[in-house]
Amino acid sequence: MLKKIETILLANFGLLIYILFWKINININKLTNMFIINVVIIIFLF
Repeated sequence: MLKKIETILLANFGLLIYILFWKINININKLTNMFIINVVIIIFLF
């Protein structure tokens, strides 16, 4: 139960980071954004 909530929160946080990058309009492609999100999630998990 707790793990599920944690995963949802991490997914929402990743989405927020993605939206922020998009709003700032930095010339970074989607793959780089996905990589940044994954790094953030890994940092939170370990």
